[in-house]
Amino acid sequence: MSLHFKKKNQKSSSSQSFEDDQYPKVIEGIKKVYNHKIKPIETTYNFEGSLRY
Repeated sequence: MSLHFKKKNQKSSSSQSFEDDQYPKVIEGIKKVYNHKIKPIETTYNFEGSLRY
């Protein structure tokens, strides 16, 4: 499966394709961003789903 992205005012022959082998790289990048940027904030502010009363 591949996705094709078309820029405005361009023909489909010049579109960029996103190949299947690129998905793991994107997923790994998202995991790195989560672990380095988002997870520390969740831990600091206790976003674990527990309610404080």
